[in-house]
Amino acid sequence: MAGASTAPDGAGTPLAPDDDPTPSVVAKAFGGRAPALPLLAEDGRDVAVDLRARIGRTGVSTYAVAFVSVDGAVDVMWLVDVKTAEQLYLRAAGTKVAIDEGRIARAATAVSRRLRFGRYSPFESTVADLPPNQRIELATASLQLAESADGLTLTLADARREPVRRDVVRARPMGKVADLDCVSEPLPRAAYFDQKRRRVSIRIEWNAGPDRCNSPPAEHRLWELP
Repeated sequence: MAGASTAPDGAGTPLAPDDDPTPSVVAKAFGGRAPALPLLAEDGRDVAVDLRARIGRTGVSTYAVAFVSVDGAVDVMWLVDVKTAEQLYLRAAGTKVAIDEGRIARAATAVSRRLRFGRYSPFESTVADLPPNQRIELATASLQLAESADGLTLTLADARREPVRRDVVRARPMGKVADLDCVSEPLPRAAYFDQKRRRVSIRIEWNAGPDRCNSPPAEHRLWELP
C-alpha cells in the first residue's frame, strides 16, 4: 500500500510544507495546474478524487487520482507513488536522483482523458470540516457521522430517518517507528452533495499519530441519495 513505507533511511531535516516538491511536479505533468477534485461523472457512476499522503517526517507527499464507484470499486492512477516521493525528497536534499517524469506526464494525460470523456464536473454543494457526532440534513436524506471505539460510523438515511447505507471506517495500523506503534485514526473532512445526479461523496482523512508515522491516503465513499 502506498502509505505504508517508512521515510528514506537517514532522512535529514524535514521539508517545510511549502517546500514539498510533489505539487509542482504534479502541476507540471498536468500542463500547469492539477484538476480541482473531487469531480463527479456526468452519469454519476463514479467520482474522481485526489489521494495524498505524507511520507514520514520528510515533508514530501504522494499523489494519485482515484476513481471511486457507487459499488465501492476503486481504480487508482498513481502519479507520485512512495518510491517517487522518496526520490523527490532525496533530490530536494541535494542528491542526484533520476526521476521518470515522462511516466508521471503519461499518467496525468490518462487522467485528463478520462475526466474529459466522462464529462466530470463539480458537485452542487460541499460541507467542509465535518462535525463528528452530528447529522447533516438534506432535502431527501440525512448523513450521520459518529465516532466510537469501533471507529468512524457513516450512516445515510432517507427522509424517514431509515438507514439506507452504513459503513464503519476503522483505525489503520501503519507499522512502527522505533518502539512506537503507528495507528492512523479516521477523520471526516468533507461531504459533497449533488441532488441532480443523486450522489453524496464523503472524504475521510487520517490522524497519523507520532512523528515519522505515515498516514494512509484519504478514503472516499460514493453513495446514491435516496
